[in-house]
Amino acid sequence: MATPTAEEEGRGYLLEFTHQVSSGYGVLRASTHSCSGWRGPWEGRFEVELDFERMHIAGSGPFGFTLPEGQRFVEGEAPFTGGGAVSGQSSCAILGVSDPLWFEITFSPDGRTADVIMGSTGGGTITVQCRHTPPTTIPFAVAWGPEPLTVPVMPYPDCP
Repeated sequence: MATPTAEEEGRGYLLEFTHQVSSGYGVLRASTHSCSGWRGPWEGRFEVELDFERMHIAGSGPFGFTLPEGQRFVEGEAPFTGGGAVSGQSSCAILGVSDPLWFEITFSPDGRTADVIMGSTGGGTITVQCRHTPPTTIPFAVAWGPEPLTVPVMPYPDCP
């Protein structure tokens, strides 16, 4: 990415994308913006909806970052929390889902696009309770197998 000029420092930028995850069973939607130029801070949210077997899971979390000085690459975690339901006649209920998503973002040298990878870290859990049993928490991934995608960096006009 070219070094931002003083004029670019105050500009607003937007990264927004929708991407299939979890072998096509899930959809990840994310939107983050900066009103302080390329370095950020970038602030936004993401959400995931997953329909797998008879489970429907949905939730969201904050999605933000600041680019290190002189760098075009940033990585970090975005915490996901959500809930869900089991369809059909089930004696079990989904009480909660927690899954930190890992992201890696590389901005192109001209700053017009960004390569994004975002998916489960492997540290997620789901808590289920079935009739006549206490709640059980087991490992779970809400957004596995993310493929990289190239996202346009768009102007963000809603800055103060």
